[in-house]
Order: sequence, then C-alpha cells, then structure tokens
Amino acid sequence: MHIQEGIAVIKQVTQSDPIGMMQAAVIHSESWKVSHRNICSAEFLAIHTPER
Repeated sequence: MHIQEGIAVIKQVTQSDPIGMMQAAVIHSESWKVSHRNICSAEFLAIHTPER
C-alpha cells in the first residue's frame, strides 16, 4: 500500500469503526517503522505494533 492510499484510508476511519481503526493502526505502525528504520534499532522497531 502506498502512503497516499494509507492516508485516504485513515481519513475514512471513525471511532465507531473498530475494523477501520485497526487498519489505520496497521498503516501508522508500518509507515512509522519505515520512516524510523535508519535511526532506531530493530528491537525497538519490532515493539512498535498496531496494538501498542
């Protein structure tokens, strides 16, 4: 998924949509890992999950 597609999904999410919230959390987690992979350890990246 491209970042722009992820942003579009996040914009559609509301608090009354638990599935949408999890999708947004997954997108955030994965994009955060990509943007921080050069400055954070692999161990630290691994704990940044959608559930956290």
